[in-house]
Amino acid sequence: MGAGYGFQWHHFGAAYGTCQDDYDGSGVDQLNEVVRLLKEDPTSRRICMTAWNPAALHRMALPPCHSCFVQFFVSGLDLSCHMYQRSVDCFLGLAANIPSYALLTNILAMKCGLRPKELIISTGDTHVYGNHVTQIREQLTRLPLPSPRLRVGDAVKDKDWAVLDLSDFELVGYMHHPAIKAPMSV
Repeated sequence: MGAGYGFQWHHFGAAYGTCQDDYDGSGVDQLNEVVRLLKEDPTSRRICMTAWNPAALHRMALPPCHSCFVQFFVSGLDLSCHMYQRSVDCFLGLAANIPSYALLTNILAMKCGLRPKELIISTGDTHVYGNHVTQIREQLTRLPLPSPRLRVGDAVKDKDWAVLDLSDFELVGYMHHPAIKAPMSV
């Protein structure tokens, strides 16, 4: 991804070289700043992060579609996330973005002693690619399955982002239909 999502979340404003370079301590770690604010000033209106950095767009494999702007809100002990997505591939992208930001919200809630409440996604250029129409028609013939439940392990609370792994999470009751393949459009 180059200077894309993860780099901007952890090193916003740092000069990007290669994926092998050491960026520790460089730029703004927006994700850890979100954690700090959720713990120290949870009613702040400034608990935000972004992957959109115009100065680094030329160093990214693709300009960010999601995470152009993400804001977190706390009400009582409930944490909500509002993510603005500038470009949405409804068939391939949105299906990954929804659970990704739900997971992020759950991780942040665990790290900050909060309860995940809601995920709000606002979209800009929301589209269906012409070469996905057949697949979408097939998807629309399928009956929805029950939603799974996400369990976030207690160890997540104190783990560094870099060492989180699949064993920290469990999807309970996950069921799915057979995969529907579609080409990715750029």
